[in-house]
Amino acid sequence: MMLLLSIVKRVRLWGWKGVWDFFIRQLRDWRTKRFFLKNARKYPLTPESGVTILADITHRSSLSKVMRDFAYKLQEAGIPFQAFDIHSGHSMSDCDAESIITPPNQFRILKFDHVVEMFSSPMPKGLPLKRARIVFWEFTTGLLEYNPLIANAGTIIAMSDFNREVFRRMMPPSVEVRKIIYPFFFDTDLIADKRVTRRKYNIPQDAFVVFFNFDYGSSFNRKNPDGAIRAFAKAFANSSDSFLVFKTKGAHQYKKERNSLLLLASELRIGERFVMIDDYIPQHDIYGLTEACDVYLSLHRGEGLGLGIVEAMSLAKPVVATNYSATTEFCNKDNSIPVPCKVVRVPDNMHDHPCYHSVKEWAEPSIEAAAEALIRLYESPELCQSLGIAAQAFIRKSFSIENFRNSIEDFLLS
Repeated sequence: MMLLLSIVKRVRLWGWKGVWDFFIRQLRDWRTKRFFLKNARKYPLTPESGVTILADITHRSSLSKVMRDFAYKLQEAGIPFQAFDIHSGHSMSDCDAESIITPPNQFRILKFDHVVEMFSSPMPKGLPLKRARIVFWEFTTGLLEYNPLIANAGTIIAMSDFNREVFRRMMPPSVEVRKIIYPFFFDTDLIADKRVTRRKYNIPQDAFVVFFNFDYGSSFNRKNPDGAIRAFAKAFANSSDSFLVFKTKGAHQYKKERNSLLLLASELRIGERFVMIDDYIPQHDIYGLTEACDVYLSLHRGEGLGLGIVEAMSLAKPVVATNYSATTEFCNKDNSIPVPCKVVRVPDNMHDHPCYHSVKEWAEPSIEAAAEALIRLYESPELCQSLGIAAQAFIRKSFSIENFRNSIEDFLLS
């Protein structure tokens, strides 16, 4: 009976395809566990200090990118590690991960004493290893209702002060919460010239460009792209030389939401100055779009980090972002324009993602304040430049390799 109820619940949340994918994943995880157990018996090593990464390293997801960057950063910091790619299918064709993925015939599950996983992995119990999970959460409620099993995790890794405090408050005393500096990894050598990028994506060379990069699958309402459209339209209703550019992911699966954005832009009379890039493009092209913009805008209702914002700041771009959750760790009045907000109860009809069905409150950013911020930046190139320079300096210092290495070394001593 319990199994039947569990299946019914998953069908309601994910649909039949989601349930099928779940069972396929369970089968693959079972096979991977068997591999790890056989590996431990065949190579009974005494673990040394270092990190074993278990993740869907080559998958097209934000968490997979985090784990790839984590491995690159460990490599740069000179921290001993190995990485096992537990994913199969739907891999990124342009993902150059050969230098960080350990070939299965060279992988030794008992080589290093710390195992760092994604949200979960097929790691068997009983091995003499210290397990930790990297978890991101965007709100102050709802995590344990979504995934109650995480309350039994030995160690949770937070990558923002916001998450560290939220997890400590949510988790039972038996769960250790550690912070590791986010492995921000960025190769500016791959970025195309601003004029080339604008020409490639039909963006006028002399336009004032406001940019936002988001994934529909990360919760449309949490990302709040319609708020960005409203703020832009309010700021530039009569400005023909301003453009709003969205780079999206997953649009083909969210046609209703995509069409609603186009309709809203048309109703607010900015349709001819609204560019949506929905197709898959290489990561360096996304960086190129960030470089080609004048302002990065994010009126999110909650973020576990806010990678698009960090990337924009690292490129010396002024940022206008909701003053709430993890982005407050690096967005302040000296290096960006934080948008005031109110913490409000989440309306029932706004719960658009299974992960967030039990979230009780989030931020509602001020559209008026965001519009005023955009106008200030439009009218003052000097302000754009000064905020951008301050932002870049802040990111380089905060996410330095020294800070990352120190946080990892502290973690390995635990």
